[in-house]
Amino acid sequence: MGLDTFFAEEDEAAKILRDHWVSIDDYIVNDDGSIDVIGNVKFSKTSSFLTEIPLIFNKVSGDFDCSNLNLKSLKNSPIEVGGTFDCTYNQLSTLEYLPKKAKGFIFDNTVKSIFTGGINSNFEKVLMMFRTNDPKLIGLQKIITDNAIYLPTIFKYQNYYEVWNNDKSFNEQKFNELIDDIKDGLE
Repeated sequence: MGLDTFFAEEDEAAKILRDHWVSIDDYIVNDDGSIDVIGNVKFSKTSSFLTEIPLIFNKVSGDFDCSNLNLKSLKNSPIEVGGTFDCTYNQLSTLEYLPKKAKGFIFDNTVKSIFTGGINSNFEKVLMMFRTNDPKLIGLQKIITDNAIYLPTIFKYQNYYEVWNNDKSFNEQKFNELIDDIKDGLE
């Protein structure tokens, strides 16, 4: 990448961050246009108009907080987060584009599916917030919420166990096999 291209991408990233009120620590624009952040990323509540993450993130050493927006997808989420990835209070159908690795992961029970687009994610801790008790708004199958204690291991192995069919529908039999193996010691 030439210097002119580098500075143009750097200026474009700074403009998007400013226009969308994104609080971000130090960052580097990579050759592919993605962003590595040394520190945290926090989207302002005044950015609740966002339906997608406006920049392509690669690695974030701290926390990545995209909660309280109107995200319909996690596309452009970082691949790796050194702290907690929080996507609560959005309009997510699935968890596709979820980071592959994070120390912690927080989402809520209005997400329709924990389908991750064919990746297995490694999280030390997972917290599923119970945003609502209204059955019309709860997205997840009861069997998933009943087994929420096992979510870190579920995210780690759900694709190995083929918990999702080719049409992205939930395979309860395969999910039960995964839960049985977790109860038998799978970590």
